[in-house]
Amino acid sequence: MATASQPLKCPQCGAPIAPADDNPLLDCPFCGTRIYLDASHAVLHFIVEPRLDAARAGEALGRWLRSREVVGPLVPSSSELVFFPIWHLTARGTISVIPAAGALFAGLDKIEIPAGDQKIFSHEKVRGARGEAARLVEATVPLEAAISRVGGSDPSARLVHVPLHLVAYSFYGAVYRAAIDACSGQIYPVTAPRSSESVIDRKFAALLAAGLVLNLIALALFRGAPLFSLALLGGISAGLYAVGMNLARWMES
Repeated sequence: MATASQPLKCPQCGAPIAPADDNPLLDCPFCGTRIYLDASHAVLHFIVEPRLDAARAGEALGRWLRSREVVGPLVPSSSELVFFPIWHLTARGTISVIPAAGALFAGLDKIEIPAGDQKIFSHEKVRGARGEAARLVEATVPLEAAISRVGGSDPSARLVHVPLHLVAYSFYGAVYRAAIDACSGQIYPVTAPRSSESVIDRKFAALLAAGLVLNLIALALFRGAPLFSLALLGGISAGLYAVGMNLARWMES
């Protein structure tokens, strides 16, 4: 770290460095290390190159939804590849990751970034697995704020841009969003549909309640005509059975 009386130093070789204009990215003039400047900090800057294109990311999302017992037609509506900034902090052998920009993705603070996947940052690497265009998200969360969240003092810090597919999809008319790790396929949902099993449980409960009410009404109205009452009860039961079988076939499709 540097103070007002201490010049910024390269985190790799320790040589003094000077900011250039308002650009937070620069190369150390002595060792050539790629550096990111954050207020009074100079940290190493890395990027993780993606392995999954949009199609394979969609397959990962489908597997994740099936694991949550979400069954039914999934309609993708939009997809964008972004490189999202993460503060990678190491203190006393403990690694912490803090999103370096505003994010609504659940679990992103638990993302795993293997050291072997981290490459020296360059704008030429801001692209997809097949060379498709991608968007770079700038770091907006100060390093000091990230350090204060994890506690400790003077941790080793680096900025890492990780590739995420930001996906929007519709499920039975409702729109949901998620971020998909373009390396591991891990899903970080913003919103997600409820499992189909819970939906079916509610539908079956409603059917049973409706059947019970109809049976009671039939018994009350046609108490003097037992044969007609039995026939009506049989028709109600057959109708409920048909609806239940349709739900079961939908669950298996």
